[in-house]
Amino acid sequence: MEGYVTPASFQDGATDHTRPHNTEATFNINNQMTLCRFDAGQMRWHPKTSVASAIPQIVFQASSPLMPYSLPPTPWPLNAVGTGLHPATVAQPEQPTTQFDPLLRSAPVAVFSARMLLEADVPTVSFLKFGQSSISSTTNQLYATISQLTEWRLPEGLSGYYDLPADLRYSSIDANPAIQVIGEQDAVWAARSYIVTPVELVLCQNSPYTIRCTAEDSHTRKVPTGISENDTVSHISRVDLSWSVKVLENWYRFAVLEFKRPGAINGADWSPAIQNHSVVGSAKRICQQLCKYAYTFSSPFVAVCDLHTLLLLRLGGEAQQWRSDLPNRAFISAHFRWVDVQNEMKRNLYVFLAEALQDCFRRMGFM
Repeated sequence: MEGYVTPASFQDGATDHTRPHNTEATFNINNQMTLCRFDAGQMRWHPKTSVASAIPQIVFQASSPLMPYSLPPTPWPLNAVGTGLHPATVAQPEQPTTQFDPLLRSAPVAVFSARMLLEADVPTVSFLKFGQSSISSTTNQLYATISQLTEWRLPEGLSGYYDLPADLRYSSIDANPAIQVIGEQDAVWAARSYIVTPVELVLCQNSPYTIRCTAEDSHTRKVPTGISENDTVSHISRVDLSWSVKVLENWYRFAVLEFKRPGAINGADWSPAIQNHSVVGSAKRICQQLCKYAYTFSSPFVAVCDLHTLLLLRLGGEAQQWRSDLPNRAFISAHFRWVDVQNEMKRNLYVFLAEALQDCFRRMGFM
């Protein structure tokens, strides 16, 4: 029988019994590279032509919007070139990865000091929708409205801001291109990533106390109804973020932060309180919500942020003045800081939290 048997070293992903008829491969026969064709019936290789004449020519076709050019189909496996009747092994297609390589355990590079981290630019955020705040609970109307706003000057020494260590301890906060702010939860995501997280890193690493931040912090407090001395009703509060400090195995909340969709903090709604008139519109709804949280968590340090503006407040008066038995009957004063430059928000929030922490210690008798 004419032809050549398949060399034992030849591999093309098939056997003589499964290899397609007319499969082509190149072998060195009598010191001459020869293109051979496989006869599936005889299960032998027969010379076809010289290698030079067997090189396929690439034919370019007219371009189209979906396919600039196409190539004629190339049979697999590709032609195998070897020596004698022992051609080299045909390259097999690379198998898809089905498992991870060992973890690359490289430590993050510290490039920022505390102040550098708090003063670095906030990454740009895409705002796709703006809106106003809404009433989150009908019980909010039993809490105070601010009728007098006084500018809140920064404390002497800025709560130790310029005493923060200058050594490099922190990594950069990179921009997340997936964040696009449409609603309140998107604002929470962006603000926590770019503003709150850097502040918490600096605050926690430079405080001798254990501090925690709780998201969607829920708490129920019984409040008197005014109908009778012992008649009470439960008011539920669920604040976006609250901060607590651990002292002698107990946790004490010292500040809260509520988030709103971009555009909810409107300066025109707050400005009447600067002239000793009650805030209006969206500002009134936000005030009553913040006063409810202040009353529930027993802290006058409350804040609200919509990514355009960070409003920091220290409520005046005592906790019992922050609510009323009748809707829209309580009015209080407050000190405020209006921060409408994103790159100023981090260090202002840091000083606010440091002040709130010190105030908590004073109120609890720890100082």
